[in-house]
Amino acid sequence: MKIALLKGRFIDGRDRQGAPGTIVINETMARRYFAGEDPIGKVVRNPHGNGEVVGVVGDVKHYGLDSEPRAELFMPAWQQPLNGMALIVRTASGSERVRRGDPRAKCWRSMPSSRSTTSARWSTSCRGRCFLPRISMLLLGAFARVGAAAGGGRHLRRRVAQRDRSGRASSACGWRSARTPASTLRLVLGRSMLLVGGGTVCGLVASFAVTRAIAGLLYDVSPLDPVVFVGVSLLLAAPGFVASLIPARRATRVD
Repeated sequence: MKIALLKGRFIDGRDRQGAPGTIVINETMARRYFAGEDPIGKVVRNPHGNGEVVGVVGDVKHYGLDSEPRAELFMPAWQQPLNGMALIVRTASGSERVRRGDPRAKCWRSMPSSRSTTSARWSTSCRGRCFLPRISMLLLGAFARVGAAAGGGRHLRRRVAQRDRSGRASSACGWRSARTPASTLRLVLGRSMLLVGGGTVCGLVASFAVTRAIAGLLYDVSPLDPVVFVGVSLLLAAPGFVASLIPARRATRVD
């Protein structure tokens, strides 16, 4: 299952039938019942049998991404077999080849084919659980980007056009010598990016205010992630710069 080992060891061949009972607990169980002490070597009593803790592994969200991990323990199946167990096998080849062609895979013979599930189907099931939150975030992000880029670009083009008219008036009055193409470009871009910066600050303030509204769509991610805020600000400033650069270059060629 590729669950991360945090302390101790995994269940292995030493934990066979007849050997002292062993268990592996998850991080939530270690934090809840062994706060401030090392759980390795402690004996845990549970309805399925007692066992010595030999390892601590990371949490796994078995019951949905939007729920907190529960305290869980793992026991060797050959020490404490249970009815209704599911077998999970990681193979180098396809599951059909293992089930039908490998004589060593005797465990598959007692498992009906209709009950077997490949990793591809399992991945599809996992993606299905995330579909609604993911599509909500994608649509929200897409509408925000399109609205910011289109609205901001239109506003910037209008402001640059106004600056273009003032440049023509200056030229008509004989003041063109005081305004070189480079200085005109810097002037137009500077004023435009000042608007972009002001809009970005306003957007950041509004984003901080509505973080609680999107917190329910995020899993183990802070809605106040500074990397996200900085990255999105730069991403939205880029179309504003482009929307200003094109008409600004045209303003430098005013006759």
